[in-house]
Amino acid sequence: MRLVPFLQMLLTTDFAYLESRASLSQQEAESIARKVVDLVGADARWWSNVEYPKWAWEYGDFSGDFGANPLTGHTYDCAMVGVGDSVAVAFLAYSDD
Repeated sequence: MRLVPFLQMLLTTDFAYLESRASLSQQEAESIARKVVDLVGADARWWSNVEYPKWAWEYGDFSGDFGANPLTGHTYDCAMVGVGDSVAVAFLAYSDD
């Protein structure tokens, strides 16, 4: 379930200013993230266009800098795709400063 904090961050962070958005509470975002991870399944494969250091994944702390290969024309974007046995999900978060 290390992916839950990452998905929660995608749902609640303004990437231009690396601050929280008010549209979802942390609890709502965590609930959605847990449901997605459960839906896709434990054996799912996940891909992203961002790279965080290993410690970020170990501790679920994604507040620091990250490397990324942009997918959109926006200043910042972050994508996560999960593929399970019978379902695929995609998250795309983007912002401009």
